[in-house]
Amino acid sequence: MSSPTHVNPLVAAVSVIAPAGVACAAADISYVIILVWSKGGNPFRMLQGIAYSVLGKATYDGGVATAALGLTLHIGVALMAATLYFLLYRTLPWVRWQWLGSGVLFGALFYTFMQLVVLRLTLMPRTTFPPPHWVPIFIAHITVVGPVIAFITHRLLGRLAASSPA
Repeated sequence: MSSPTHVNPLVAAVSVIAPAGVACAAADISYVIILVWSKGGNPFRMLQGIAYSVLGKATYDGGVATAALGLTLHIGVALMAATLYFLLYRTLPWVRWQWLGSGVLFGALFYTFMQLVVLRLTLMPRTTFPPPHWVPIFIAHITVVGPVIAFITHRLLGRLAASSPA
């Protein structure tokens, strides 16, 4: 008979946060690329636009490197969102019981936090709140960002709990 193995809490956290964050980033950037293409825009330039937050106007002179930086920043923000949701999931019982509803709420609150706090700390031009053309991006946050993170977190933490010793 084999004895159950103990899972290191840091390894457990990373094994949930990494897939949740990467899946969120992939789903969200796919949504945004489709949105940009549907409006006749350039997804490459959109990725450079994300890098604008740290480089300012110089981002448009950087070519592939600044588009790659934009994608990297996007993934980093998604990983931070997944980390925050993971902490909420581990702390607040109702987040576990209502993972889908809490994911939708998390998406809405994360969008608001990004607009009112994070983007105002970057080189992005100041805008009103809500910004112009905000509806499609807000919809992405309540239907993609929050729910994807919530689903993966719920699923993977459930598996970890089931495999842990009683």
